[in-house]
Amino acid sequence: MEITNLEKLEKIVDRLSYHPFFLFKEKEKEGLIKDLKNLFSSLSNELGGDKTIKKIVEIIEEKDFNEFNFSKNLKDLLSNTSLEDNIILKKLTELLTVVINKSKPFYLAKQVSLDKDSLTEDKTKEHNKNIISVDMQLYALDYFLLMHKTISEDGNEHVILKSVNNLPSLLGDALGEDMLKKIVFTLFDYTLLIKMVRDYYRYKEVFYDLTEDTKLTKEKIGAIKESLKSYIFSLIEVSENIGVLENNNGMYLPYGKISFSKLREILNKK
Repeated sequence: MEITNLEKLEKIVDRLSYHPFFLFKEKEKEGLIKDLKNLFSSLSNELGGDKTIKKIVEIIEEKDFNEFNFSKNLKDLLSNTSLEDNIILKKLTELLTVVINKSKPFYLAKQVSLDKDSLTEDKTKEHNKNIISVDMQLYALDYFLLMHKTISEDGNEHVILKSVNNLPSLLGDALGEDMLKKIVFTLFDYTLLIKMVRDYYRYKEVFYDLTEDTKLTKEKIGAIKESLKSYIFSLIEVSENIGVLENNNGMYLPYGKISFSKLREILNKK
């Protein structure tokens, strides 16, 4: 496999390691698929009738591109190359592992949410409401509210990069994607699942250029605070739409047991 092809693949997979494919804009999707088709047309000529190449080409040509299946098959293909010591290959393999680990739970959750014939509509709604009213409040919303209050009222911006009171930093939480794994991917409603994944990735974009050693500017702190507040509002909206109107199941309850309408008023002043 030519080095130039590896470099091109690395750039594409690097993009997939940050965002699920479905979140790309339509022109970006079209461009990525076009680039992949051109790449693997070249690779087909280079490697002949390799079955894995054919499988990857089939995945690329599917109506709904699945980055999990693509990455898994591409990693299998690369494992059989003779470029064991190639730096680009190693980096590409690492990125593929990231995509596989991040996208597998999403596609499993998507399949479950679309294939719930054994549950009645009432049971599905009951399940989703329980996830939103209990699990999300207990493990997610309360945490985000506490972090926002800590930054806004106490001025403790260090919680963005450093853990506090055995809680993960905002950066660590965003990189770990616990919100998706523990809450969102357990939902049975595909439309709600997609909305919450989209909202989450929109929120976490502000963390992509950070490390634990980053020196935060006042502008960056402000951007993180605003992104966090917008995300909290999206969680409140989801809760209200499913019939949950107050926050009362949290572990920290930074604002006490409170209606979401009142909580919205408080946050709008910060």
